[in-house]
Amino acid sequence: MSDEGGGLSLPEALLKLPGVVALARQNEVQDSPLIVRGYGARAAFGTRGVRIELDGIPASMPDGQGQTAGLYPAQLDSVSLLAGPQATLAGFNAGALLQARTQLPAASRLRLSAGDGGNVMLSTGAALGGWRHGLHLGAAETQPWRDHADSRRRSLSWLARQGEAATGEWTLKADLYEQPTAADPGTLTAAALAADPQAADALAVALGAGKTVSQQQLGAAWHRGGEGLDWSAASWVGWREVEQLLPIAPAAQRNRPGVAGLLALDREYAGANVGVGGSTPLWRWRFGAEIETQQDRRLGWENFDGATLGVRGLLKREEAFDAETRGVRLELGRSLAADWILDAGVRWNRQQVDIALLNQPPSARSAEGYTGFAGLRWSPEGLGRWQLAVGRGLETATQTELLNRPGGEAGLNVLDPPVSRQVELSWQQTFTDWRAQAQLYRIDTRDDLVVVENLGGRAVFGNVGGTRREGLELQLGWQPDPAWQFGLAGTLTRARYTRDVPDCPGGCADGSLRLAAGDALPASPRQQWFASARWQPGTWSLGAQWLHRGALVVDDRRQLTTPSLQRLDLELAWTLRNSGLPWRIGLRVQDLLDEGGVAGLAVNDAAGRYFDPAPGRRWFLSLTAGQP
Repeated sequence: MSDEGGGLSLPEALLKLPGVVALARQNEVQDSPLIVRGYGARAAFGTRGVRIELDGIPASMPDGQGQTAGLYPAQLDSVSLLAGPQATLAGFNAGALLQARTQLPAASRLRLSAGDGGNVMLSTGAALGGWRHGLHLGAAETQPWRDHADSRRRSLSWLARQGEAATGEWTLKADLYEQPTAADPGTLTAAALAADPQAADALAVALGAGKTVSQQQLGAAWHRGGEGLDWSAASWVGWREVEQLLPIAPAAQRNRPGVAGLLALDREYAGANVGVGGSTPLWRWRFGAEIETQQDRRLGWENFDGATLGVRGLLKREEAFDAETRGVRLELGRSLAADWILDAGVRWNRQQVDIALLNQPPSARSAEGYTGFAGLRWSPEGLGRWQLAVGRGLETATQTELLNRPGGEAGLNVLDPPVSRQVELSWQQTFTDWRAQAQLYRIDTRDDLVVVENLGGRAVFGNVGGTRREGLELQLGWQPDPAWQFGLAGTLTRARYTRDVPDCPGGCADGSLRLAAGDALPASPRQQWFASARWQPGTWSLGAQWLHRGALVVDDRRQLTTPSLQRLDLELAWTLRNSGLPWRIGLRVQDLLDEGGVAGLAVNDAAGRYFDPAPGRRWFLSLTAGQP
């Protein structure tokens, strides 16, 4: 797995894939959103609508929200991203499916890097008692290129495997992640961004905005394949604690029961899944069942006490949020002729949410429905592989979306589940030294979710009538000889509202969200291009990467946009062996031309603080001892 971005940012490493937009917020408090074909575009932080699995265990919660902060590219053996109709088979909130597998090192490896701060990663492997063990230790410290943006994080990942898939393979896993310090520099207005992109928001500094995170997870998985039936099973349990001081002004909290500037979250989650499959000369099938649970306790206080800022004040929120999702699915494949294959899958999903709020009676919500896809593949000799597929997806509201009401009122925000229908035509072809693929897709969504209010990072969501996202994705790879590699990924997208919002025949209230059919959706660029080249004739290697991202809408009402983003990165590396031990020294320059610009967004911020600035030119020096 490549380790672009200093080995710490998975969204950055996925930019080479078409359809992926990584809004690297350059803010350790706000985990960078991962956007795939528009899914997750409105997530203020982390992922939403993109399901993440690590070693077969979900990194996404039952309510649909997840984080990539604990997934380091340098510690991963492989990553696959499935977008399109087939991803809907993963259940609710699966507009795309990201599956990662932790590397099981055969020997020790140490990686040091320095730039704006530094990080240390130690990996070691051993065989003991018939088990293959792997241990990854990581520590990172970020020195702020912006004011009030320093952070520290630590991680430990232990993995053990025994056996082989043909006779039964066991995997045991333990993960620990801590972020003891992360200061929040806040987002900037357009004027502040133009004046000084390195500055922090004055309110964030005055309050001492930031957060701390602690997470632990245990998991076990079993897989047996080979001839006959293919069996799999997994179970996991985890705990997460977060305390966050938000950059929300005292005036925005007074007399608003649902608005709190200091939050504390205590979460327990668990789950299990089983699957079995088989095949005949004509048929392929697989059946699976899953259950996932999430229990959250969240408290919220004002972030001031009298004239003193950044302290625990009046208790404003006390919430218990319990979510459980269940799903059963069936996949089928049928060979119709020598060149034709029919693929289909259907999944029944059910989610139960129980909520208890401060000074309010308990409430419950449930959602159920089917997701799935059907596709027809054609693989004529010499003409590549073609596939036409359709799919149906469902999304459920996350905890944040359900518990933040408009106007700062306390209580449940009633939202309908968005329903999407997808159609995709894809083609891929492999030549002697070329690889090419293209996807043409369209996604129509009913009752999509939009940000109707966003004050100081506190986003409130509501349903709209309909949206449409359609695009063309291209990917090329060329390796004319072993020393040269070239790649190109391009995405052309049109994302827009298909109905006026709201539809108010009798007139709309002042201040309500008004959108017109044809308005562009936020955080969905019309085009994005990523090109890479690498030359490695021997122990030396030289690489270059270029990113162009089109303008992004940051405000639904006013259709305000960011400038386009241009970035050129260079990397020089030298590998040598000393007494059989490989050493690698790397120098990476990110944004060589020092273009800067906008890295991330806070969509529809009521105070106009939309922008997370890009850092401009940065240098990273890395040293790896062991297999890079």
